[in-house]
Amino acid sequence: MSIKDDLNATREDSKTKNLKIVIAIGLFFFISNINALGQDSLLYTFVKSKSTDSSYNLNPVLDSVCNLNEFYRPNFTKRYSFDESMKLLKSLLEFEGDTSECSVALGTYPTSNPNRPGSCIYPLDSNYTTLTIEIQALFLFNMLIEHKAFYIACYPRLQAKKIGCIDHDKLFEMNDPRVKLIYSYYRTWLEKCEKKKSFDIGGYPLDESGYSWL
Repeated sequence: MSIKDDLNATREDSKTKNLKIVIAIGLFFFISNINALGQDSLLYTFVKSKSTDSSYNLNPVLDSVCNLNEFYRPNFTKRYSFDESMKLLKSLLEFEGDTSECSVALGTYPTSNPNRPGSCIYPLDSNYTTLTIEIQALFLFNMLIEHKAFYIACYPRLQAKKIGCIDHDKLFEMNDPRVKLIYSYYRTWLEKCEKKKSFDIGGYPLDESGYSWL
């Protein structure tokens, strides 16, 4: 091979190397943009994350200006835009049917609703030992729309009766099939809010349904 041939080969190798570098840089920026778009699509939604080998939790994806300590305060929907609030609430309803175990322990919270027996300590029973993700999602939904802390629910368990004294015969059990009906009430309520472009529609999802939270 002549010197001229060697130079031509070197130039070709250099072009090939430069082309590979350009392609690599292009792929880097393409993947980075895809990741950024993916993160943006999750903004103002709840995501499920693993807490232990067998349990999970739901966490909101928020922008850098949001304070998580302030996030769950009452009147959330008045502190965030309608679209941001709607996106978060819709994402919670996507967990319908998820019966995996939630890492949050069952417990009673101090209610602000005078019609609820907030001083009661609800005992665990064989039919309700852990919190599931689908129930946790609805409980978080309540926290985001209520005007006072734990007004809608002070314990994450449902019953087939209106607010008042506990009737153990009407309590929902673990993975109760009626949860599907409860989700339909929440979806209907959210659709009404979306149509009105407001969360002030004169009530909460289970009002007049015959079902309530403890």
